[in-house]
Amino acid sequence: MEQEGSAEFHVPSLSEPCKTWYKVMGDIQSSTTPLIILHGGPGACHEYLLPLTDLAPSVSLIFYDQIGNGRSTHLPDKAGDEAFWSVGARGLFKDELDNLLSHLGLQERPIDIYGHSWAACWRPNGRRRPRGLRS
Repeated sequence: MEQEGSAEFHVPSLSEPCKTWYKVMGDIQSSTTPLIILHGGPGACHEYLLPLTDLAPSVSLIFYDQIGNGRSTHLPDKAGDEAFWSVGARGLFKDELDNLLSHLGLQERPIDIYGHSWAACWRPNGRRRPRGLRS
């Protein structure tokens, strides 16, 4: 089972909503814990991580392109805006992840997260940790 879509994402400093593109492979409503894949970057997108589907055929995988990347909303007006895109802006990317979890109905379910490269550095923790996060 494969599903693609986009989740509307509101960034307080922007007048227009953004779209977060995602691809679900498998049945996220099944009893298995879904694995959310966070790509590296900034500047990369999900495609280089698609071979993970061969490694975990029994696990539902959720790929998405973070804001400004791939098939999600691009923000050319924010190019060079270090305050918006800085490491301190990880809150932006965590908000986007929280929004996607809510859109997919996973905010209360157990989930696992795989972060590659840059995304591994902003692992959710403390008050920003999604409720169902196992690993």
